[in-house]
Amino acid sequence: MRKLIGTLCLTLSILLGSAGCDESADLQQGYAAYESGDYVNALHVFRSLSEKGNADAQTMLGWMYAYGVEIPKDYTYAYMWGEIAASNGGKNGSSVRNTAAEFMTPAEISTAQKLAEECIRKKYKGC
Repeated sequence: MRKLIGTLCLTLSILLGSAGCDESADLQQGYAAYESGDYVNALHVFRSLSEKGNADAQTMLGWMYAYGVEIPKDYTYAYMWGEIAASNGGKNGSSVRNTAAEFMTPAEISTAQKLAEECIRKKYKGC
């Protein structure tokens, strides 16, 4: 029985560890796609990782909204993703949020904050 529990724990550790590696590899793939101008693929990768709570992907998704890269420019969603990234410890999330805020009215900022709260409640799905 101890051997079985030990084997299960080891297997679980390997699976959880490799999940982080896969996510990191996916993030690098997204960066590479973005840098090479493959914005469709970059958007797909960043959106997928954002829904998993990856703060770096959330930051990049916010920048894509802020600059209208492969998606319509939308400062509300740029602010929202920047706010979410910052709340998840993303070191550049606040930069996205603050940049977007420069182009927004107080009412638009309030809307973006509510969207961020709702998105966090939904665990980033469908945002």
